[in-house]
Amino acid sequence: MIFDKLGWTDRAWSVRVGTAAVAIMLNLAERFLEAGCSCLVESNFRPAHMGPDFLTLQARTPFNPVQVLCSCDGPTLVERFAARARSQDRHPGHVDAGNVAEFVPELLVGSYEPLPLDGPVFNLDNTCFDPDAWQRLIEQVRVCLAKPRGRGRARL
Repeated sequence: MIFDKLGWTDRAWSVRVGTAAVAIMLNLAERFLEAGCSCLVESNFRPAHMGPDFLTLQARTPFNPVQVLCSCDGPTLVERFAARARSQDRHPGHVDAGNVAEFVPELLVGSYEPLPLDGPVFNLDNTCFDPDAWQRLIEQVRVCLAKPRGRGRARL
């Protein structure tokens, strides 16, 4: 939506828009948490970059975090990223197609570490789609969410 409203040019602009989009997402999460509502936020959260932001959010608006870390075989992830970059479904404002090489070293790792938050962390390997693994993950998260929360603490 930001690209559609403000346009796009190059990778530097895409990074700036991405930074703004994450700031908006965190602000919306904070508004939900302030209202006592649980919420889900999703992105490729790099702990070194986003950890401090989530710790600040948790200090301002306490929440009980539940993290789901998705991983994938590195070469498979590179292949999927490149295919997505070439896809007509990907917004051209991301300008990924000309920048795949920039991401290869990070993608080859296949996953990120969890954010530095106290709470359960669930891992899901997405190299090969396994509906049973997805179902097990859903059930594990449901059990976790059904547990009593700290007073006044929503889930993120």
